[in-house]
Amino acid sequence: MKVKDEFRTNPLSKLPGGGVVRVTFKNGTTRDYDKIKNPAAFINQIKRIATDVESAVTIDWGEPDKGQYSDSE
Repeated sequence: MKVKDEFRTNPLSKLPGGGVVRVTFKNGTTRDYDKIKNPAAFINQIKRIATDVESAVTIDWGEPDKGQYSDSE
């Protein structure tokens, strides 16, 4: 399941660019968080605060600057 922007707390996670982190919970469900600018920090934080996380991994780094600049700049 992809987590929608309306459920995100970090303003940077609403901006284009970044990677995708897949979080797998102990009950077997997964959630994909896109537009993560610092996947390592995101993974460390979610493992620290969520006691029901089985694993969290970067599944796609993507293009960090995608969408932030136009060709005319």
